[in-house]
Amino acid sequence: MKKSYNDKGISLIEVLIVVVIIGVMTGAVTMTFSIVHSRNPSNCISNIDSLLEEVKSEAMSKERPPYLVIYQSSDEAYPGYYAAKTTSLASYTEQPQSDTKIGTNRIKLQITLSDHSVIDIAEKEVFITFDRASGSMKNCSVAVKGTVPVEVSTPERIAATGGGRESTIRIIAETGKHFIE
Repeated sequence: MKKSYNDKGISLIEVLIVVVIIGVMTGAVTMTFSIVHSRNPSNCISNIDSLLEEVKSEAMSKERPPYLVIYQSSDEAYPGYYAAKTTSLASYTEQPQSDTKIGTNRIKLQITLSDHSVIDIAEKEVFITFDRASGSMKNCSVAVKGTVPVEVSTPERIAATGGGRESTIRIIAETGKHFIE
């Protein structure tokens, strides 16, 4: 006697295996994107910390101390946050193609001042410099893009937030020291 099987469809087990495989692959891709995007704030803060150290060294060794300008580019070809060094305290003309890119638009970059006010970099340009004699951080200046910078108090903290993570630089203005938290 011959047994006959009906091979015209797929079994429930086969469907479940395919669904499980798709679920595992989706989870892996989601985790990968989450890990990549959570690195953005720490990379941005690391870039700013290096630039702060560079500007402080130059400020103490040169007659005309430079300013570190931090801004968000409005140029669609170069989206993101940028930093540049300038010796003039005038509204900075952004040049994202030649300035140092410090972060992407996926993060939010803010500076907290000693008077506890918060500056959102997306809306303004921030000028930071150090005193030549002592190395202490001077009051920073802030400008709405295209206007004259106004002096405000010293920065206490620079924070980058994105991907559910936050990275910060704590600044001790009296000594000019800064460190990543």
